[in-house]
Amino acid sequence: MAKERLMEEQRRAQLCLHESTWAPLTDTCVKVLVQNHLDELCSAFKGLLNDDKIDELRHVFELVSFKPCGLRELRSSFEAYVEQYGLCFVESLMEAAELQPELYITTLINIISKFKELALTAFSDDAGFADSVDKGCAKFINKNAVTRLAKSSKKSAELLAKYCDTLLRRVKYGGESETELSLNQAMMVFNYIEDKDTFFRVLYEAAGPEAVATIVHRRTRGEQHGLKTSAGLQFRLQLEATAHVQGPVRE
Repeated sequence: MAKERLMEEQRRAQLCLHESTWAPLTDTCVKVLVQNHLDELCSAFKGLLNDDKIDELRHVFELVSFKPCGLRELRSSFEAYVEQYGLCFVESLMEAAELQPELYITTLINIISKFKELALTAFSDDAGFADSVDKGCAKFINKNAVTRLAKSSKKSAELLAKYCDTLLRRVKYGGESETELSLNQAMMVFNYIEDKDTFFRVLYEAAGPEAVATIVHRRTRGEQHGLKTSAGLQFRLQLEATAHVQGPVRE
């Protein structure tokens, strides 16, 4: 493997050569073993994503890490792959989503979880790849076959609100621990929703101020402040209407 060859040359240089030669030698090795093959590596990267080859993806990432400019291309490819994967998967739910919000939202959750785990295991939780996951997910969640069919970019926000309403109603009939987990997972989707005002409006209309308060209080203080400062007038008014409703605030 090229990575092992690079490490081997570095060890040999440190044993046999003056330290002034280490950096130039490493640069030369990186050029020969990595830079000259970047196009091939980036092309192989896309195929490995398609085939879920985790170990091979990790090897490519570790090798290209020797040349940071190559990582930018891999991150861009990864973002595009996340978006396209999500779009293709959601398309199969186009007809069912309106009547089955739970199916739609849990599908989004599974896709988000898949790629967050991939960024962690294959790309060493690299911040750039984590950012690629966030950008790709935001794109396909807010604009996909379901939103096109509804002719509304707000559709994902509406369906998430309906799903959260269902979860909150289940609390009244037991199963609170399971619902707690489901709500935490639903918040993964919430993080990517662009039109949060629509989410809170639909939830408010369906379940009242207590439901809105429950969701808001699940955010950290910093996140709550961010919601208040970025929200539209309608949501801010709803927040004022729910101010009397108490709930635990995460630190």
